[in-house]
Formats: sequence, structure tokens, C-alpha cells
Amino acid sequence: YVKGKIKERLEYVEPYKEPDKSWGICEVSQQGVFLGDVVAGRDINQKYKVVHAGDLVYNPYRVNIGSIGIVPPYLDGYLASPAYVVFYSDCEIQNYYFLTMLKLKKFQDIIMSYCLGSARASLPFSELERIAIPEPTNEEIKKISKLGKNLSESQQKTFGFTQGINEYSNALIKK
Repeated sequence: YVKGKIKERLEYVEPYKEPDKSWGICEVSQQGVFLGDVVAGRDINQKYKVVHAGDLVYNPYRVNIGSIGIVPPYLDGYLASPAYVVFYSDCEIQNYYFLTMLKLKKFQDIIMSYCLGSARASLPFSELERIAIPEPTNEEIKKISKLGKNLSESQQKTFGFTQGINEYSNALIKK
């Protein structure tokens, strides 16, 4: 079971108290965690969760289809919807392991049996903790860590390219 191996992150910020500050809002999909929007504090009327590099984030209504991801380093300190579940392990390597397992079709089916609600199934953190996930060997942990690090580095490069394209495109629009 993952209970005791993961912790829910319940760090909140009130962006509306800093109306002139721009806040990056993360979203999560089957492709992982990404920057969805940048919004002024004045346009936000509720508390948001703060996410940190290495945290796992999922939409409790869509985790059963693999909408879960790890916060990449370039999104450290950004915000996520208060409806999202944010959690982490003290061992970063295990974060990649949990992500891998929770995205497997077999575990997506298992997740459905832990979801609450009938009209719209939801997986709160308290139910996530109850799911039994096999313990990895040290060798498996090393392999997953290496692949996860490679993935994170690729995401950072992609983000840099995307930022460059956006800056160049915005400069063209202003002409």
C-alpha cells in the first residue's frame, strides 16, 4: 500500500491578495503537468494550491484515464487548481515509480474501484493511499529514476523551445 509512503501537499496561496502579480497556473492531462495559463491575481477569486518540482498532480475526476503527472523543475512554485490532488514522496525516485504504475491500464482499472461517487467518479487522496502498489526492487528504482530524469530534461528543453517560439511570435504580432 502507498499509505505512509506518500504525503498530500496542502500548501495554499491567495493570489487575489496580490492583484498585480502574474500567477502561472498548471494543468494536468494524460501528457503530464504543463503551464496552462498566466493570470493576474485580480482575476482569481479563490485559494490555489502551490506545487513543487517532483510533486505528483492529478485531477481526481480524470486520474482513472491517466491524467496525472510530475511537476517539472521549471514549474516549481507555480499554482494548481484547488480541486487537484497534489502529493509527493520523500524519495523522488519513488515519485516516478508511482507515476508509472498509476498510468498503467491495470491500475487505471483498479483506481476505478477506489473512486467515490456514482454520477462522476472521483479519487480523493484518502482513497489513493489505500491502493496496493507492488514494491520496486533497487534495480527497478534505478531504471525508473534514470528514465524519469531523462523525461524531465526533455520536458525542460521542450518548455524552452516553446517559450522561444512564443516570444518570437509575440514580437511579430506587435510589429
